[in-house]
Amino acid sequence: MSSNYTFWDLIKEHRIEIPIIQRDYAQGRKNTQSTEIRKNFTQQIKEVLDNKQATLHLNFVYGKLNGKQNAVKLAENKEAVKSMLEAVRTYSRNLELDILCEVKEPQAIRNGNFQSSFVPLDGQQRLTTLFLLHWYLMPQSEENSTILKKFSYRIRPTSKDFCEALIENKVELTQLKGATISMKIKNEASWFYDYWKNDPTVRGMLRMLDQIDETFGGENQEVYWSRLVNDRAITFEFLDLDNLKLTDELYVRMNARGVALTPFENFKAWLIEYLQENQIQVAKFGQKNWVELMDTTWTDLFWANKDDDNMLIDEEVMRYFRNMMQIFLVQQDNFNPEADNKRDTPEKIKNAQKQRDTAALLATQIDKETNEYKYIPNSFYLEHNLLTIENLNELFSSIQNLSKQSFDMAKLDQKIQAEDRSISLIGKDRGSIFRRFIDKETSYSDKVLFYALHVFLQKTSQSNGELETDALRSWLRVIRNLVENTTIDSVPLFKRSISTIKSLEDQTYHIYEYLNEDKVTLVGFDGYQRAEEILKAKYILMDQSWENVFLKYENHPYFKGQIKFLIELAELEVTPMSIVVFEKYAEKMAAIFDLKLDKPNTTKFERALLTENVDNSNTGYLFGVNSNQSFGTMNDAKTSWKNKVFRSPERLKAIKSLLDKIGVNNIEADMQKICDSYDMPGWKCQVVHTPEAVTACGQRMIRYWGENNIRLLGSSATSHYHSELFSYCLDQKIRKLLHSKNLDISPFRIGNYEYVRSASHHAYARLEANINSSKYELHLHFDHNNLLPGDTFMPFPYEIAFINTDKMKREKQYYPPVIREALERNGFIWKDNQDVQGYWISASTDEEILTKLNVLTNELSQVECEPELIK
Repeated sequence: MSSNYTFWDLIKEHRIEIPIIQRDYAQGRKNTQSTEIRKNFTQQIKEVLDNKQATLHLNFVYGKLNGKQNAVKLAENKEAVKSMLEAVRTYSRNLELDILCEVKEPQAIRNGNFQSSFVPLDGQQRLTTLFLLHWYLMPQSEENSTILKKFSYRIRPTSKDFCEALIENKVELTQLKGATISMKIKNEASWFYDYWKNDPTVRGMLRMLDQIDETFGGENQEVYWSRLVNDRAITFEFLDLDNLKLTDELYVRMNARGVALTPFENFKAWLIEYLQENQIQVAKFGQKNWVELMDTTWTDLFWANKDDDNMLIDEEVMRYFRNMMQIFLVQQDNFNPEADNKRDTPEKIKNAQKQRDTAALLATQIDKETNEYKYIPNSFYLEHNLLTIENLNELFSSIQNLSKQSFDMAKLDQKIQAEDRSISLIGKDRGSIFRRFIDKETSYSDKVLFYALHVFLQKTSQSNGELETDALRSWLRVIRNLVENTTIDSVPLFKRSISTIKSLEDQTYHIYEYLNEDKVTLVGFDGYQRAEEILKAKYILMDQSWENVFLKYENHPYFKGQIKFLIELAELEVTPMSIVVFEKYAEKMAAIFDLKLDKPNTTKFERALLTENVDNSNTGYLFGVNSNQSFGTMNDAKTSWKNKVFRSPERLKAIKSLLDKIGVNNIEADMQKICDSYDMPGWKCQVVHTPEAVTACGQRMIRYWGENNIRLLGSSATSHYHSELFSYCLDQKIRKLLHSKNLDISPFRIGNYEYVRSASHHAYARLEANINSSKYELHLHFDHNNLLPGDTFMPFPYEIAFINTDKMKREKQYYPPVIREALERNGFIWKDNQDVQGYWISASTDEEILTKLNVLTNELSQVECEPELIK
């Protein structure tokens, strides 16, 4: 079936043809993994060639032999022809004729070199590397070159041509003069074509030649050649698959799967060998060791939690190993990723950065160039002391705990979810703790939450006790709330959180009692959330019923574990605190934010809340963000309801006052009634009655310079496009009246609002018309500069400007008399200065503006107009 060959044995007997179906030469790729493989493989070969007693066996190289049957058939035909000629010779003798009969064989057969070709299925990478090594060490002779020319690539013509040219044009290694072989060939060799640089196999071969030269240094070539060819120092088992009667279809399938081991398969094989060589005895689980379990029970666990897009579980298993190693790394005593760039020494800052980079490298990351997971050499785990017996036992016992052998996790998961749908341990759900840990998009927060589950199961397993579902749920509930409301987006923050979880391992079964103690630190988690968990623990210890009540609202998709504000709302009630009082406000807030999640653009809550007074605030419940005032957002940390509004005692009072006016079953309708009935004059009234005023603020922020000077910001600065509050609300009011046909402004139509990008510019609503073939516009301004001394609200803040849009006809004489007379009859006056040129009139309210518009447009509609432009 197989026999022991050297590369030279094989290529002397057969041509070696890398088929089209094979991939490019991967050992020459330009990435971390391939670089290490090149370096290690060539170094291993050199060590063997340097030691006369050493040999290296490269396992199986198998494939198909083409042309072998032709040789057999030719031999059979030769014998048939000989028999036929012998009969002719016998017959000629009877006729006394002398006939000379001779069968001549082709030259190749006479030399024993009939050209059969070997097409490798597995071994392409090793054979290519050995080909390059033989080229590098081979003594110059026509015979050697002829033999080596029998190696060829059929992936693409450029690969084939390069191999032939490389053999025909030996590079003098003694004349490199500091250059690499690849540089010498690409820059100086006349036989090298530039377009070959586009062939990944050619590029890979050149990189391997550079590595071979770096390893061997051009020395002892004759000795090394003799070791290869005469001493047979490097061998492999050659297997002809034709002897196994494999079909071509099976050959293709084997090739498609068998081109390379996965990273986990390589790591697993290496780990097995490492543990055996170092006689490290990892704990068994029953009668089975970790290798047996990984191939059976543990495989079932990962298979049940794998990505649906994957046909294998290797990626999930490898992520599990690497994420656990990352957790072990950050817990090491000498791991310190934190440094103060202003106070610490440059050396400490540099070391801290190195520590952070090391931990980040362990995390499952995608290599952007190759779209593969970044390769980590196996030596990395040894270099950072991660494969200790303690770590390995903990890692494997964690998998065992999650499998059905220790705890029935599936049933446990069902029991927990029956009471709390937010916590899922395993399963296909993306939200399950285990699946998120092994997912390609896993985060530091996912890892911390999984580690909390791991610590609980480890503690239970070590004590040989029964797993208490209620205790696990309480433990995960607290940790989930802490993790969800803490920013864990860096290695230092990750280390702190992991260290805190580890320090709590003795508190897993009585977490509420621990939180009720005087000295609770919980370093690594948000201080506000720590205080909340301590407060809730006190309530739960007084009455266990509070736990399920808190869970109900902690699981709200917006609150996500942070409900201290609900407790504080209930505590504002005059009646004693109770579950009934708590739920009175909690239900309403949950319904309001269900509405906001379901309808992201709804602004009823913001506008209804703006009707409530807030102590010491000119802007109601709005809060400051740099130079702006914010209505509140859902998720931005600097402007979120959770971080800004819910943590303000004054604003909570306003929320309570609003909640007391609405019913839990009529949330939306009741808030709309509050908005509709609000009639306090001023800017708040404009916002309350105009939902678009809130949505016009791209980041939900306004610039507030006073009651009458407010800008609706498109982003966060007045240097970006924005609008003026009063004129924008007037614009929206006109649009709604036109849509409902309660206003007629013919011959004008509503135009685009004029947004501005400077605080010194005037934004305005615009009406447009064509009258007597001329284009005119009405600009509706709100000018806070019209404020009179002592007034809190100016008497004539609104202005209407009638403008001729033709810049060449802005002067008064270009206005037709009939239009001038209509304007002047309605109180418009002419203004003519550097900034203003047109007819203007002021008004005190938006209602007065609408009245003046109605009268003016009614008169202008009588002027001869272009019918098609009247709308």
